[in-house]
Amino acid sequence: MSRSVVAPIGAQSAALSVAPRDLAGVLEDADALVDLMGRENLRVVAELADMLTASARRVGAREIEVAASAVWRIASGGRAVVLAGAMRDLTNAIARTVSQTRAEP
Repeated sequence: MSRSVVAPIGAQSAALSVAPRDLAGVLEDADALVDLMGRENLRVVAELADMLTASARRVGAREIEVAASAVWRIASGGRAVVLAGAMRDLTNAIARTVSQTRAEP
């Protein structure tokens, strides 16, 4: 499992994380990153989404990877109006992955 540290940088915050090595670590980070994304500007949201995309890809969490990648594309393009739907999709992907993980023996 990873540990995420949120460090203030001026008026912004940045998430500093050791790359999670397993799905449980990605899910732990995902919740924190989504919460942080909700409070940050588009540039920071794009950076956080990129981190989450890479972590999800590394552990095979495909649904989270795709949803985080969509958030990255939208935030990178500066389209804040469209971001709400992508953030909702990401949150739903995380919730479904958590449910699936709990249902597995």
